[in-house]
Amino acid sequence: EFNAKVGDDPSTGIDWSNENDRLLVCQMCIKLADINGPLKCKDLHLQWTEGIVNEFYEQGDEESSLGLPVSPFMDRAAPQLAKLQESFITHIVGPLCNSYDSASLVPGRWVEPDPEEEEHENVESEEGEDDESTCSEASQKAAPKKRRRVFCHITQHLVENHEMWKKVIEEENKKNDQAAESVHLNNVAEPILAIDEEEEESGSREEQVEGEHPEEEVEDPDWCQREDCKPAGELEDRDPQ
Repeated sequence: EFNAKVGDDPSTGIDWSNENDRLLVCQMCIKLADINGPLKCKDLHLQWTEGIVNEFYEQGDEESSLGLPVSPFMDRAAPQLAKLQESFITHIVGPLCNSYDSASLVPGRWVEPDPEEEEHENVESEEGEDDESTCSEASQKAAPKKRRRVFCHITQHLVENHEMWKKVIEEENKKNDQAAESVHLNNVAEPILAIDEEEEESGSREEQVEGEHPEEEVEDPDWCQREDCKPAGELEDRDPQ
């Protein structure tokens, strides 16, 4: 609803005489003040980030103690601080701040137009006048309305903090890639040694020679003297006493 009112359509806009519109602006102001950690200077932003992350880790510890799955970005054992802040700025703080800036509600100071940009625009307009067809088409179309430029410290801090977290993510990715590469190199299998055919042939010949002369079994010379090996007739002739 707020984005629709602060869009480029001139028919829509904030009606300050309408109480609902004034209430909507106040609601967005309170929301932006609630999540304005990335809009602060770097030192304050890091302090606020540390406090918020500690709250997240406490929630993750409680979820783990209850046997519940740990919520994203709340696992103390696997911190993802840079990704958390980069995603928070990209999807929540940045869009809201841009909408608030589109409504000309962000505090700042007017910035004088750059003379080089004005000269560049004048050159483009002169080149366009030389082409009659281009001029006729351009005259039929309404010139786009130029917005006044305002320099705001909080939006500048937002851009700087966003770039800082993106650099941290790039450095972490490089370290992870290097660690994975080192692990891969350490786990490389040892080369398989080739066996020469001559060694195989000599080994097989030795086995054949050993097989041709097996060791003869040594018979027990006294085995026939045992009673259980004598013929049945001899056993019957024994004295029953």
